[in-house]
Amino acid sequence: MSSNTYELHNLSKIVLKYILILSVIFVGIAILPAHASTEFTPFQNISNSPNDSVNPFVVTDGKNIFITWSEFSNANHSADIHFSKSTDGGITFSTPKNISNQHGSSIAPFIHVDESTIFITWTYRYQDDHYSEIYFSKSTDGGITFSDPQKISDATFSYSSRLVTDDKNIFVTWSDITFSNERHYENMEVFFSKSTDGGVTFSSPMNLSNNKEFSSYSSIVTVGKDIFITWTDSTTTGSWIVFSKSTDGGITFSAPQKISNENGFSDAQSIITDGKTVFTAWNYRLKMESQYDIIFSKSKGMVNSTENNSEKISDDYIDSKIQSDIANKPEPENKIELTPLKSLKWIDENDANYSVNGLGVFRLDNSELNVNKELIDIPVVHVWSDTDPKGIMVDVIETGADTGVFYADISLVTEPSSHLSLQVSNGDSVTVSFDDNQTFKLTDTVKIASKNLSPLKQIEFGISPDEITCKEGLELLIKTDHRHHPICVTPDTKSKMIQRGLAMTIQTAN
Repeated sequence: MSSNTYELHNLSKIVLKYILILSVIFVGIAILPAHASTEFTPFQNISNSPNDSVNPFVVTDGKNIFITWSEFSNANHSADIHFSKSTDGGITFSTPKNISNQHGSSIAPFIHVDESTIFITWTYRYQDDHYSEIYFSKSTDGGITFSDPQKISDATFSYSSRLVTDDKNIFVTWSDITFSNERHYENMEVFFSKSTDGGVTFSSPMNLSNNKEFSSYSSIVTVGKDIFITWTDSTTTGSWIVFSKSTDGGITFSAPQKISNENGFSDAQSIITDGKTVFTAWNYRLKMESQYDIIFSKSKGMVNSTENNSEKISDDYIDSKIQSDIANKPEPENKIELTPLKSLKWIDENDANYSVNGLGVFRLDNSELNVNKELIDIPVVHVWSDTDPKGIMVDVIETGADTGVFYADISLVTEPSSHLSLQVSNGDSVTVSFDDNQTFKLTDTVKIASKNLSPLKQIEFGISPDEITCKEGLELLIKTDHRHHPICVTPDTKSKMIQRGLAMTIQTAN
């Protein structure tokens, strides 16, 4: 074969290959749908009731769709748990079934399906008082019939239940509120109970959190015999995500372990597993800031019972903003030396080290700055660096009326200083000074009085729940949603929310 013939032969093979490739591409394009966007079917009214139907929860077993919700009666504002299912992929749904049939309000249902068994838990609030319990029911025939409601909890105000199963057992976790004799909001704890006989009986509730913080809104997953539970612990100055696990099927649990940053507010966590690794995510915001970020964390290594059970949930946050905000281990060449004056303390795990493009948080303990005993004081301090000796003036906010303790955050940046951002360079010293004998003017310095703050801000600034004040004509409630936030509402709204189990009362000092 001549060289020209050989080259022509190779060229024809190359051309033929590209023709085949292009043919496959065009055929693939031809069979693609006209619109790549996902489309949804028309709306369906599943409850189809003249009453209010709220708080739906939906799951699937891969073939069927199961939905549960709370349905309120317009007559007496009570509610029941209703259930419906679809066996044709959501084209049609069964007639709603009332599975609670209780005299009070049954709200906030949670549904879980395990093969052919459907499990539902909910919060039952007794009529005309503020006590509530966690109830349970199951169906072993695909939702045709359900067992009689069974009480699991045994406390004062139980809510927010979550349930998982393994091959033989049922595990339930929830939160509970306790009160003092004066009906003050005293404490919140996370509880756990299990059933080893398919839900016929449940173990005595176990207090997993057992601390002085407010513990609430737990999430739960299982891997083999291991049980993993997360929840939120909160105080008046911050909140964080806590983790505990059991390696003996729920007989004992490990000591609660903090897995989120304490320098701010973390809440609304969720937890899942793929059978090998535990994944968790939550909301997070820095103190005195309104912007939330989503933080993710996962377990290190395998978590099932055949692997190393001593591995803990990681605190290496996968979030660039948080990594730059909180620099626990700054490199020496990127170090800012913070100079305390008088009763100043820099707040950090290293007590004195922050990084460029990080966040500096400081605390002042000075009773002389507490000039208004019944209001939250906000004096001004001077903060400067070697790079910017002029510095910035920063408002420090008292943690509560008459505490004499003040906090402030500043951002350490390489750009020119502005507002709460201070220009620094590697190796700078950052200094804060203030005048003990400042002459305060009420209108200039005390910019915020507690009575003008929202209930949530009052708690953030250190005011206890019992001391929250509302504007004239409004009354205080604590919502029973996942955040459990205090709110000020009109008397009419207060009555409706309590009747529907959406909030509870709290005695306040006005």
